Amino acid sequence: MDYNNKRNKKMAADRAYEFTAGGTRYRGTRLQIEQRLAGVAPDRVRKYAVDIAGCRYPVTQVIHLGMGVPRPKCQSQQAYRALEALGFAIIEQ
Repeated sequence: MDYNNKRNKKMAADRAYEFTAGGTRYRGTRLQIEQRLAGVAPDRVRKYAVDIAGCRYPVTQVIHLGMGVPRPKCQSQQAYRALEALGFAIIEQ
């Protein structure tokens, strides 16, 4: 990984992303999400996933656990946009 990629990843780790789901505002950072998912077993991936510490997690699980969005309010397209904005690479199964 070259210097610019490392720097961009660091900037993305510190940058917060905000969105509204079900009338409630949620905010999180890449670093916060990575810390909250450490040691958590991933659910089965249906379509979209992100790799965190070598595990592929469904995007909705990441938003649920990493940003505190209740499961019923987690939508994959919203999760996809949030995670992409935070610098995560989205993997399509």
